[in-house]
Amino acid sequence: MSKTESPLPQRPVLLPVIGSLGVALILLVFWVLPAEFGVDPTGFGRATGLTGLAGEESGALETTQTPPASVKQTFELLGFETMEFKLGMKEHDGLVFSWTATAPLHFDMHAEPEGAEDGFAESFAAGDDDRQQGTYQAEFDGEHGWYWANKSAEPITIELSANGFFEFTALYRDGNVQRVSTPRE
Repeated sequence: MSKTESPLPQRPVLLPVIGSLGVALILLVFWVLPAEFGVDPTGFGRATGLTGLAGEESGALETTQTPPASVKQTFELLGFETMEFKLGMKEHDGLVFSWTATAPLHFDMHAEPEGAEDGFAESFAAGDDDRQQGTYQAEFDGEHGWYWANKSAEPITIELSANGFFEFTALYRDGNVQRVSTPRE
C-alpha cells in the first residue's frame, strides 16, 4: 500500500483566523467607529477627519435647554426711520415667525454671534417686501432678528409674531437699546 500525499501542505488554521480577527478589530477601532458612529477611542478619527463623516443624526426631534417663549409686537416706523428687533438665541434653538407691514419696506434678517467684533453680522434674507414668515434655526449663540428701514416719507406699521426658543428680546432704535427678559408661556 502506498501513502497518498495531500497536494496542500497542512498548516495550523488558528493563526490566520486570529490574524484576521486582529486586522478586523484594528479596522473597526481606527476607521469604522469614527466614520460611522462618531466614536473615536484612539483620536485617530479626529486627526484624519473621519469623525466628520459620521455627521449628526437627522431626525425630526431637536431638544433644547431654553424654555419656549412667545412675543407679539407692533412697531410704527416713521418716514425714513430704521430699527432692529433681536432675539437672544442659543445654537440650534428654533423659531416660527411672521411679520407684516402696511407697506413695503427694506428688511434684513440677520444674526450677530456672541463675542463677535462690533458691526459683524451674518445675513440670511434681505430685500424689500411687506411680509415675511417662516422657521429659523440659530446656527450659533447670539442675537438673531430683523433690521427694517422705511424708505418712504409715510409711516409704516409692522406687526411681528415669534414663537420658539429665545431668552430675551432687544429693540434697537434711535441709538437706544431696550432689552427685555422674555416671560415664558
